[in-house]
Amino acid sequence: MDIPQTIGKYRVIKLLGSGGFGAVYLAEDPKLSGKVAIKVFSICNADFYDLSKEVPSNSSLNTARNRGLVLRERFVREANLLRQLSTNPNIVNVYDFDEMADGTPYFVMPYLERSLIDEIGKDALTTGALNRLPKELRPRKLPVLRVTEILTEILSGLAEVHNADLIHRDIKPANILFEANGRAQLCDFGVAKTPDSQHSETGVVMGSRNYMSPEQRESGSHVTAGSDVYSVGVLAYRMLTGTLPTGPCDDPIVYCPDMGASFNTLVLAALNPRREKRPADASEFLRRLQGAMNDKAVGDGPIGSGGENDDTVTEIGPAPSSVRVELKQLEQTIEDFLLEDGGIDKAQYKQLQMLAETENLRDSTLRHLVSCVKKRLESTIKPMQVFVVMVDDALVQARGTILEESLAALRKAGEQVGLDAESIKRILHKRQALYRTKGDDKRSASAFLAIFFLILMACICAGSLWWLIGGRQQSQDKTLSQTPRGSIQKLEKEIEKQITLPQSGLASLQQEEDDTSFDSTSRKPESTVSVTTMLSIPGGQFVMGSTGYSNVERPPHTVTIQPFQLGETEVTWAQYQGCIDSGVCSNNASDQGWGKANRPIINVSWNDVQRYIQWLNQKTGQRFRLPSEAEWEYAARAVVGERGSESRKNSDYSWGDNIGENQANCDGCGSQWDDRQTAPVASFSANVFGLYDMHGNVWEWVQDCWHDNYKGAPSNGDAWETASQVESQSEQCRRRVLRGGSWHNVRGYLRSAYRSADIVESTYFNFGFRLAHD
Repeated sequence: MDIPQTIGKYRVIKLLGSGGFGAVYLAEDPKLSGKVAIKVFSICNADFYDLSKEVPSNSSLNTARNRGLVLRERFVREANLLRQLSTNPNIVNVYDFDEMADGTPYFVMPYLERSLIDEIGKDALTTGALNRLPKELRPRKLPVLRVTEILTEILSGLAEVHNADLIHRDIKPANILFEANGRAQLCDFGVAKTPDSQHSETGVVMGSRNYMSPEQRESGSHVTAGSDVYSVGVLAYRMLTGTLPTGPCDDPIVYCPDMGASFNTLVLAALNPRREKRPADASEFLRRLQGAMNDKAVGDGPIGSGGENDDTVTEIGPAPSSVRVELKQLEQTIEDFLLEDGGIDKAQYKQLQMLAETENLRDSTLRHLVSCVKKRLESTIKPMQVFVVMVDDALVQARGTILEESLAALRKAGEQVGLDAESIKRILHKRQALYRTKGDDKRSASAFLAIFFLILMACICAGSLWWLIGGRQQSQDKTLSQTPRGSIQKLEKEIEKQITLPQSGLASLQQEEDDTSFDSTSRKPESTVSVTTMLSIPGGQFVMGSTGYSNVERPPHTVTIQPFQLGETEVTWAQYQGCIDSGVCSNNASDQGWGKANRPIINVSWNDVQRYIQWLNQKTGQRFRLPSEAEWEYAARAVVGERGSESRKNSDYSWGDNIGENQANCDGCGSQWDDRQTAPVASFSANVFGLYDMHGNVWEWVQDCWHDNYKGAPSNGDAWETASQVESQSEQCRRRVLRGGSWHNVRGYLRSAYRSADIVESTYFNFGFRLAHD
């Protein structure tokens, strides 16, 4: 192959590799003096590519020339796809796209020298193949910490691909590249192939056979997002064990005992020959990976110091270490923070991020490092964590001011878990200061509203309703300019409620986190059983789903909702405990050491929830149930009856398109519980319907079976309880829908339209539910 001297404005340095119908060159940008990789389409090699699945053999298109045109179109599509997805930090960027003088298309990407092959070596399926490999390319496995780090980044990028309704189809080590700081990036989304000795010389439909799912080997037309999941499962097995899962093979935990049972189960699920048994897509795989990592903090040894798994490789010496020796100081700082009160608050984490940046350490690695230090110090910091949960709950209940008798009880509790007087005093002082800092804006806004409404009610009593309605805007403009930041919109909403609702309830002025429900009518079943307050949700129509995100949220469709009732909060431990005590519900559900009482129940499966509801209905004589998915999204959007809500009917959250600060509990929501633990229910403002925690805190099971889109979904608000086409009759509705996101998920998972699912037996530390009632 002739190597051009220039491609567009770029000076070619050398050929990096060529595949069936393209080539990749190393080049230099003459203006920026930086190296780039240029992928150039090559029509002359199109004969080597099998298009039989896309162009019938008897078609007039099935000529070398026209097959080349098909591939050229795919090449251009790949460039456009990469440009669209390149905002994701785990997908390779596209700098430029153009055509050469003869019309040959090319696109320009950053030059990334290292691929996953540099870390795990090449695959060798026979002894002869192994012996022919140079030592540095012989297969080896990685530390568990490094594996989870790479998987997290790969799945984050792949989730973006799946959300765009696309399938990568060629996940393999050669297509995982690394930036200088070690961040993984997905590449090769279409045609040109980088050098790969495992690639077939005669051409394949799409992908590399060692990493292909069974359905992909059978036909390129059968692939789904689940096919990519299988490929990632092979990749995970390969990184953990140093071998490929070919034929009868051992569980990865046999090779890697410190990976933990949950992680082992997840890898095996991804490798299931039946795709309906695998995680549905990269988003679900990533969520379950995060759960497995939480179940067992991986990589227990000090980072960068070696450890049992670091030198366990196939055929050769030490595998690459995931972090450097210089990070010992960072590790010591983490330890110091943890030994203060058992956790790391937001300000401390920012300090750690600054230290990590000086070592070019990305945030995912920092989080792993924190997790490992926590695991190592578990026996020391566990009493502190238990005590912190007690203090935080007391602060929420007492709204920041703990009475003397409560302080005495807390001191006694601290002593009982083994803390000395100095540690108790330090934790009490720190948690109270943190609570007050986070609550300053909200308390000042509430104080202002209380004063304003006292004046407002006086004006109404004096016959000044005309001033309120007709002359309000002019006087508000002057008054509101002096209100605390963030209170203007809330004040507007509260004023309108005073006008439009028959009962406002002056008692609500005493609530620090007041957000009056849309309908003040509520009831509890007449029973001694503890049940959450049920709020009346008015009927109406809304557009369910979205167009801008994943295909599973499409097509948007109009749904009519009949009036129903929904729990004001997620079901709490206190409310669920009666079922446990009666022996009907399992007592195996763990609170993860965070406390129970008014925190949401967690670690419950869909089947567990059904047993609880059956028990509750027998005890109360009522007909509680789970909400349908449509009812849940309608209640989460909460736009009916709110003035000026037309522009927000399709917003991501009930309050708008931005998550804001301290409005929910998630990873990055700005609350004191972010990515640490569940928050006590009703710790944030309610939506217009009066419902708390519809976004974040815990995932909420709903009644519906999982379908990967809304085609054929009910339009009357009923639960969709027919099985999807991929499920057999013997597996009717094995997967049920989860909604709302959780404390452990990033903000995107909290969107009103976001959908997830899991099998009915699954329990996780962020799975909960709320009740519905007709």
